[in-house]
Amino acid sequence: MIGFNCMVATGPSKSGGSGGKHWTKTEYKAAADHPDSWGDLVMLGTDPKFLVNIVDEKWTQAKHVLPGHSLLLTVVDPDRNVYSHIEDQIIVSAEVNGGKNDVEILVLKETGKNTGVFRGIVNTQPGPGREVQGVLELMTGFEIIFGYVDFGNAKGEKGKITRTVIPVVGGLLE
Repeated sequence: MIGFNCMVATGPSKSGGSGGKHWTKTEYKAAADHPDSWGDLVMLGTDPKFLVNIVDEKWTQAKHVLPGHSLLLTVVDPDRNVYSHIEDQIIVSAEVNGGKNDVEILVLKETGKNTGVFRGIVNTQPGPGREVQGVLELMTGFEIIFGYVDFGNAKGEKGKITRTVIPVVGGLLE
């Protein structure tokens, strides 16, 4: 939390000094001791961009996925670049809608110091789900719902979830 008081000068005062208005609601001598007089400072973030690509020679954008293919997840969110001297990490969820509703929590690593671009690969395999930890188990007709919680977006909203849904198809539908 950041607390401060701002005074806007309005010209000379009757007592000879400069006159003005305090930002706080009241004229407390020690505004720091009176939180009820504080204002709010909203720190805006950036809206994240969530991309899913198939791990192939062209890094094709994933409009659907076949069980057994790996996916490259990319989240671009500059305000999640917290430390300028190290590569940060973020967490993304992967939930399968269908079968045993497999769920995986994935850690994406920043692509370099101070980039705000986070990447990671998730592997898939055929199956009903919840059999192999760290791998999404999929069958035709399921869908994968990727979720990312943004700490602060460009509108000042906190905890906003960005979702990306990818359907699972069979070999003949590719």
